[in-house]
Amino acid sequence: MEGTVWLQHNQVVKEFYPWTMSDVKVQEIKILLSSDKDIPIPKVTWQKYGGMWRYQTAYNGKTMPGEKIAKKLIVQYLTKLYQAGVGTLNIKRDNLIITTTGELQYIDIGTDIKPLTTSYFRDMCARLYSIGILGNKDEELVRRNSWRRQDDALKALSGFETFYNEIITLLHPQCIEFTSKQIPTDILKNNSVTLLIKACGQDANVLTEQVTHIVTQLCYPVTFNRKILLIDPHQGTFLRQYANANLTSLIQQAQKLKDDGLIDAILIAPSDPQIITATYNKWFSQSNCIKTHTTNNAPLFPQIWGFDQITTPYVLQCDLDVLIGRRSWQHDYISDMLCACESKNVLAVGFNIPKSQPKFTHYHGEPGEFAPEVRFGLLDLKRIQNQLPIHNPQLDDRLTLTWHRALQAAMAIKGLRAVRGGDARTYYVHPRNEHKHLPEFSIARDLIAQGREPAEQHEQFDWIPGKHWQYQHRHEAIVFLLKGRYTEYSLLQRSLDSLRSQTNQNFGIILIDDASGANHNWNYPILLNKLENKTTLIRHCHNVGRMPNFLLAIKEICQAPQTLVAVLDQDDCLMQTNIIDQLLDAKKKGADFIQMPMYRPNKPINLYRPNYTNSRKAEGANVWSHLRVFTKALFEQIPEDYFKRNDNSTWFDTVTDYLTMLPMSELAKNPVYLDSGYAYWHLRKYYGQDERDREDKLIKELLSKPSLSKNH
Repeated sequence: MEGTVWLQHNQVVKEFYPWTMSDVKVQEIKILLSSDKDIPIPKVTWQKYGGMWRYQTAYNGKTMPGEKIAKKLIVQYLTKLYQAGVGTLNIKRDNLIITTTGELQYIDIGTDIKPLTTSYFRDMCARLYSIGILGNKDEELVRRNSWRRQDDALKALSGFETFYNEIITLLHPQCIEFTSKQIPTDILKNNSVTLLIKACGQDANVLTEQVTHIVTQLCYPVTFNRKILLIDPHQGTFLRQYANANLTSLIQQAQKLKDDGLIDAILIAPSDPQIITATYNKWFSQSNCIKTHTTNNAPLFPQIWGFDQITTPYVLQCDLDVLIGRRSWQHDYISDMLCACESKNVLAVGFNIPKSQPKFTHYHGEPGEFAPEVRFGLLDLKRIQNQLPIHNPQLDDRLTLTWHRALQAAMAIKGLRAVRGGDARTYYVHPRNEHKHLPEFSIARDLIAQGREPAEQHEQFDWIPGKHWQYQHRHEAIVFLLKGRYTEYSLLQRSLDSLRSQTNQNFGIILIDDASGANHNWNYPILLNKLENKTTLIRHCHNVGRMPNFLLAIKEICQAPQTLVAVLDQDDCLMQTNIIDQLLDAKKKGADFIQMPMYRPNKPINLYRPNYTNSRKAEGANVWSHLRVFTKALFEQIPEDYFKRNDNSTWFDTVTDYLTMLPMSELAKNPVYLDSGYAYWHLRKYYGQDERDREDKLIKELLSKPSLSKNH
């Protein structure tokens, strides 16, 4: 008993014994039951008489609950208390009423009203379910809990798991009611333009990556009539050769690209002398040459033959090795280039290069000043055909000029132009063959694709290698780390939406895709949308694994030692909108290791409260569970060898939650578990028993490692 209760002048009065209610507790209850909250608890007025606290509230009549309570009333009751962050711990029929307006209310205002936690809420749900839905006696659930583990007792409560899952999903609809989003597709098709990608045998090692890069970077928001891969079958020495030819592999990859729908057709330049001489005769009035390459060994016949196969008025032709940057995915660069062709003396429009200023550069070029851009440019095929044949001298058994140099000479005479310029939002960079082996090349391709080239690259056609090609560092107080591979777009969107929903937007993001390929991850900047400015996006071209990505993100990208790193899997999401504020408040109080409650819809009534005392001996004691947050400085105290198997040969490739959190829990000076309701939605995929057995074996191995605790 907390005190005495009586009815006085249509007011219910409860007076507490002095040892049951303190000033501090009254203040806590006042805050929890503040008048601005819509909660199923009567509004009361507190007063202190003779050293004893009492409250009074209006008596409006009441109906005591019967054997059962309508599910609708129970759900409404639980919903309001969860959203208000209030726990009512002494749920039994005597402490509940149904008001004249039909609302289920809790009337036992006292020390059993607490700030909500997941454990309290689960208990509230279980008690109401037991007495209200099943019609059990008030003490039945308490009796069951007295001789069973609570989890087991709740699982034995018929139908409760389903009921509890319904309640949580009702409270967090954003976790299940999300739009299933596929790859953003082109909005329009421009039937007047064909994309022609030019490749040769020495490109075999990069063909798939580069075709995928080019097609995905160019086909939004407008795509082409057709996307064609033109193959030069030459297998001898190459001009500026950088790799040995492997024509068989090249053609096999090309066929797979076609089967996968990335390209529509494959053209392989023929070796028939009659076709070669006929093509040269048409283009250059030369009928005595059958060599496909010029005197300098530059490709000639394959490209002009390829142009002759195009059925659209325009072709956007490019070398396989171009790197394409998109600063805005809404930019319709095709329309810009076609507009530049409206002048009747323009035969070609060069693709733009990275500019230092985000402005439109007027398309310019005097007759013969610029050659048609052979590496990347739009050609008006009809106008070019109207100029044929053009002059191209022959020396011995070869022609001397490439098609674009021969055309440039003719344009100077005839008053025709190739122009350059355009909108700075879309551009290309050309890597020289001698630079393609450099380690920063794959980073450069990713950064260029994102439109995040360094200043050293501005105004340059050719790629400028160097240490300036680095992913953006993060300096925020909180940085979310999202790692994944082949994550479904709808799930990644849900994860990002949960970050967008945070009331405090003072955080950074590191988003790592571990080699899903451009065909999958090209649209990540679109999915990020306004989050892009606070995100370091890393898209590997080769799979590196979980631990190397942890080390990259935390040791290299995060720069401030006291930054809190919050691990958010790409297929999970946050469940509250004030996570940032809670983390910053804990950080201000000195927390260096933070966890928040996780909800698993496939195991709805399981709770994962961690225990930071001898967690290694307790098989991890839930220190692995989400949400996982820690300082960069704490993570860096762990020797890197700890993340490797016992023989130090390889990284642990899974169970990285145990692998990282267990040693940090031992090293942490101020570990904190913040529980104000569920914070993290985690639906773990089932990988099969073999994988589960392997994980158990790895967990056993890492648990056997020496503790890093100084008190061990």
